[in-house]
Amino acid sequence: MTLTEPRRLRADFLEYAKGTLDLGHVTVIRATAEQLTGQFDYVTARAVASTREIFAMTEHLVHGGTAFLLPKGRSAQSELVEAQRSWQGEFRLEQSLTSDDAAIIVARTVRRRGK
Repeated sequence: MTLTEPRRLRADFLEYAKGTLDLGHVTVIRATAEQLTGQFDYVTARAVASTREIFAMTEHLVHGGTAFLLPKGRSAQSELVEAQRSWQGEFRLEQSLTSDDAAIIVARTVRRRGK
């Protein structure tokens, strides 16, 4: 599992938590998603950007089988509609367990429209 966080104090906290919890399988990288390289099977982000922007900033990190799990709260439906204007794929909303008003966007085979 790779965690990315551009802010030093937050990245330091993630490293501390990794060590405290003995999470040897976790890598913490102090960088933005745009600065990462590689291919990932899952992408998740909370309170980072709109769904449309998350798809754009991680486009170089995904492959045909990558799944997105994006907790979006009350804005999930409207963000999904907005994202679908420029992105296509398989999308669904899952009810959040933490709030009746919240949902999680689950997306697969995400690619820019016209590709």
